[in-house]
Amino acid sequence: MTKVIQMLSVLVLAFAHVRGLNEHAELALCSSYELLHQHGLIKRLNPAFGSESSIDLDVDDDSWFNALALLLVGHLTDIDRSATCLLSDRGWSVYMNTFRAPDLKVIEPGFFRIQPVVPVRNGVGKHAIIDGPATGIDGSRWTARHKGGESIALSCFDDVEHGNSQHGERRDAFVLSLRLAMPEVPHSRAIVIRRTRIRELNAALWTSETTEPCDHVVDVKEQVMLSRGCAAVSGFGGNGMGVRLPLPNERILVCLQPRTLGFRWRALIAIKSERKDKKHSERILLQKSDYCLKCATAQSKTR
Repeated sequence: MTKVIQMLSVLVLAFAHVRGLNEHAELALCSSYELLHQHGLIKRLNPAFGSESSIDLDVDDDSWFNALALLLVGHLTDIDRSATCLLSDRGWSVYMNTFRAPDLKVIEPGFFRIQPVVPVRNGVGKHAIIDGPATGIDGSRWTARHKGGESIALSCFDDVEHGNSQHGERRDAFVLSLRLAMPEVPHSRAIVIRRTRIRELNAALWTSETTEPCDHVVDVKEQVMLSRGCAAVSGFGGNGMGVRLPLPNERILVCLQPRTLGFRWRALIAIKSERKDKKHSERILLQKSDYCLKCATAQSKTR
């Protein structure tokens, strides 16, 4: 009974991370719920269940996606779920909501999507879409621009654009690689590319939070005086060279950026890379379009 409760709990939490469940009532899942024994969260729960002391239980960014993916494909074992961002079977697809790097204003960390569609390209359908390589160095690094007592605005120091995505095929899966391009890099005439994965974007978004809406008219050109303990930075660390470039030691860091989609995704990837070897992760606050810089800075002090 304990194992059944564990598996049903994970399944309920997984469905809680899907929007519009009423639209997916006809979704066909495998009835062998014991497949959830393979789920990473269940494996971590088993030794801890029944313990009298409280424990910290880490939930991975792909936990809820993997729970539904297991039951969608059933006993098929030839699918590498660790690299899969979309799975399809019986006319339905389950995929991560970072698919094709959408606008950060319309997605939520850890959520995924279900749709009655099948991935098709050039008339050929496949059962999965897997991530391609995430390579490339864009030459950028963190640069401190302002410190406490100075005024800032969301200036554009680094321009990042979505490049054309690259597609490939394997026996039963499509391969997809996204590209973020910086048209100009100091001391270089080349356009440099940072290739990324759907799963990398999903992991970068996982621990972020979003601002609350302002109760006044938002002025996107406003300037804000940075208080003590704050700094403003531009560029992107975590540049793929295996070097952790130090950030300023202030408690609150503001990434100076335009409200462009490519820049914000590139910044999230950089922060994730910087945090990789740290025991304690910084909290990320994403400023929504209906929230001003002044209120976002004030809100970050309470987090």
